[in-house]
Amino acid sequence: MIFLKELKGNEIGIGTYYRIRKDNTVELGYQSDTGKDYDSTRLIIEPYEKVIKNQTIYKCKISWFNSDDSVKFPKDKNGRSKYDEKNSSNIMVQFDLEKLITDKKYYKFFMENLLKKDRVLKYLEYGMQEEPKIKCGDYVGYIDYNKEGKLKRYFDEEIGEACHNLPSKKRERKHKIELMLKYYNNEIEKHKKAIRDLNQKIEDLNSEKTPNKVIKH
Repeated sequence: MIFLKELKGNEIGIGTYYRIRKDNTVELGYQSDTGKDYDSTRLIIEPYEKVIKNQTIYKCKISWFNSDDSVKFPKDKNGRSKYDEKNSSNIMVQFDLEKLITDKKYYKFFMENLLKKDRVLKYLEYGMQEEPKIKCGDYVGYIDYNKEGKLKRYFDEEIGEACHNLPSKKRERKHKIELMLKYYNNEIEKHKKAIRDLNQKIEDLNSEKTPNKVIKH
């Protein structure tokens, strides 16, 4: 039994829902009732799968918003609702798609615990470090029922390390370092110019302070 509401066309994504978009991506929305900031989640599952350690890893885009946001979707230039790609983050995650759509308890735990904003951003921060505390790249783990039938959150370290060492992620980290170096070098040049300008002002003030010598005839 599917418990998620299916959205079609340009229907606004409010509440807990799913839809298949024209680009073959699957969109999932979850509206939490905790009342905390950015506690509701929107996940776009891209038509891309990677198999690591015989496990299927999905590439997704994720964003968070407030439950009482008046505008759930930004508008494109034609006034149509669309997903905000700029304010989303790339993640790689494992899940059972059938359970996401049919198992309400699984879906709630997945959205509220695995994809919790602070947790995901922490892993993405590790992913941009060469030697972080946890090697993960964009990978954030998975959930599953344990032997007692309770849902638990898991992180496969081997998969995390494999994702961390993907050529695309290495290029992303390298590009970030290059941008940071460029920024810092520009800041250094700005400060050098500011120091030169200050030194010139000091010289000008000193020249005004020193009286002209009187030449005796």
